[in-house]
Amino acid sequence: NPNDQIFADTAVPSSGTWTIGDLVLNLLFAELGTPGARYILFGWRRLNTGNTNIFQTDWVEIRLFTGN
Repeated sequence: NPNDQIFADTAVPSSGTWTIGDLVLNLLFAELGTPGARYILFGWRRLNTGNTNIFQTDWVEIRLFTGN
């Protein structure tokens, strides 16, 4: 969507008003997870428009699996 905005931060947003589709890139890259299912937390995507900031309700993680 051309109206989606891209931001960068070190954690999933906990305040502010956001629009569906907004993307927050994770500035703290680290490989997470267990062997065979490791991933990098790329960022968080907004699921709806509003000012509540509940993880897994308003925001979901974007994970990039590394194959390690």
